[in-house]
Amino acid sequence: MRSISKSVPGAAHSYDLTLNVATTLVACATAVAISFVAGTCLNSRGGGQLRPSCFSFDARPSPHPPSSLPPVPRQSGRKGRLWNASRRPRATEAELRRRHAEPLVHPAMMTWTTDSTKIAVAAWDGEVDGAAAATVREILRYKDVKRVDVVTGYGGNGDAVPSLSSRHWGDDERIELLSDFNGDDEDGKLQSNKYAVIFLTNDAGLHSPQRRSFFDAVSKASPIDGSIVVGLGDPHTQGFWGRYDDVVQFVGEYSFYAVHVYEEDDCGTMTRCAFLIMSRSPTFGSSWFAHLLFFDFGVHNNLLERGPNDRFDGTAMERYRTTHRAYQNRFCGGHRDAPLSQMCGALTGIDPRLRDFPPEAFEVRQSTLGEGAGRGLFARVDIPAGSLIMEREAVNSVHFPESTLDVIDKTMWELLSDIPEVEEIVDMLFSYYEGYGYSGSILAGKEIFVDSGILTFANHGCRGTNNLGSIFDKSITTPEECANLTEEAKKRPWALAGLSKLEGIWKGYNPILNRHNYLISGGLNCAHSDITAGEELFGNYVLYQGSVSVIGEEKMNNLLSMIDSECRGESIGIVKKFDSNVFDY
Repeated sequence: MRSISKSVPGAAHSYDLTLNVATTLVACATAVAISFVAGTCLNSRGGGQLRPSCFSFDARPSPHPPSSLPPVPRQSGRKGRLWNASRRPRATEAELRRRHAEPLVHPAMMTWTTDSTKIAVAAWDGEVDGAAAATVREILRYKDVKRVDVVTGYGGNGDAVPSLSSRHWGDDERIELLSDFNGDDEDGKLQSNKYAVIFLTNDAGLHSPQRRSFFDAVSKASPIDGSIVVGLGDPHTQGFWGRYDDVVQFVGEYSFYAVHVYEEDDCGTMTRCAFLIMSRSPTFGSSWFAHLLFFDFGVHNNLLERGPNDRFDGTAMERYRTTHRAYQNRFCGGHRDAPLSQMCGALTGIDPRLRDFPPEAFEVRQSTLGEGAGRGLFARVDIPAGSLIMEREAVNSVHFPESTLDVIDKTMWELLSDIPEVEEIVDMLFSYYEGYGYSGSILAGKEIFVDSGILTFANHGCRGTNNLGSIFDKSITTPEECANLTEEAKKRPWALAGLSKLEGIWKGYNPILNRHNYLISGGLNCAHSDITAGEELFGNYVLYQGSVSVIGEEKMNNLLSMIDSECRGESIGIVKKFDSNVFDY
């Protein structure tokens, strides 16, 4: 620091000099202090991040002067805290294990829907230390868990059951160690003895020579509405994708309705870790894709305690259920059959050569189907086959998830329907989403989408006269199957068979759906044939009724009969009923 020299011509200036010198000294002292803090408080490995401990002020004096502070011991191994070269504390091994257990356990436990209160952890080769123990400890935090079975009899150790040790998970009476999944139910048939969730902390058992018998036992021990979770390891490791392909292909032989892959970026002992969750239930997606607040409240309501280092919440769940693009690329690269190839091609990027006809190319007026049909959508220009129909407007589709429909159906309709204002709102909502919407069950068990633009006025094309549909509708059905997808009673059995085949495209492992649900459900509309100016556009409402496996064959038949009645002029649609004040339920 440079010295200050200044002549003082008179006493009148002595105060100013003193003030300037004092100000300069304070500034210099502040600079020195900031330099010291920056040198000691900045994290040398964290890109300039401040250490929180530097700002924890404690009025108590230090028991040691700065020059006599005891050296920090360097520790390593499984016990105690781990220290890096700069003596900055790292997590213990138990904490690192827990970082892997959190994303393994919580997504499945928060989507737990079965009545069973039993959970199982499969410890391959009888290994109950490390990851398995961390998984058990995380499961035991849930209030409703009555029993956790650690199954150790599969793998090289045969029927060996290691002794229960409190160092693994403490003294908890809910833990049982078993040699197989049947336990006290030798036949494995009792629903009460099945497990709500079965955790496989790693995929070692799915690559072993005994994997068929092992996973048969796992599958048999899981109820229809249960789930199975598998830890797949670190995607950065060599050979991961080959093992991943093998697991996905293998579990695909077990007819799971929903299979999702997800990742966690901070996974303790691994840089990244991937997991596979699967369920046979058609309604599994209703919980998996529930609103984010469902998981935030679930953490509060279901856990026995909540620690400051817990990372799972609604935002974390949003990351988990949005599949990484790498899995979509892998999926599309390995499937070259017509339906999936067409789907991958359409969803990875719409062909820019396809012309998109905007709303200005259409108009809404009275349908040619008669007074009972209400309004219809008409082309104002010629539209070639294959052209996109109002694709840009499809991004604003209105979505009614199952949780929202439950509020309308149960809370507003059943509990508050005797209030005139509420009844009027319910009537309008019902006529809107039932009259203009279309059911979907791509992700959830029940959900409804409504086109945001005038495309919603397109009526049903009776007797197979539709000229409007999805960009890949005809690629996943034969011309004969497509012709049979009508409301006619005489073709009803073939129509149901065709719907079941279409539903098969959405079942099982398909990462495209997780990433592009809204595009599939609300977009990709195109002209299936040449449409001339003045011609009315018709869709196929048979495709809009939902999944047979979700709503059941009886209800699907009833819905198709209702459409058939409207086509024959024996009844009018929901919107027309509401407009005519003859709305009934």
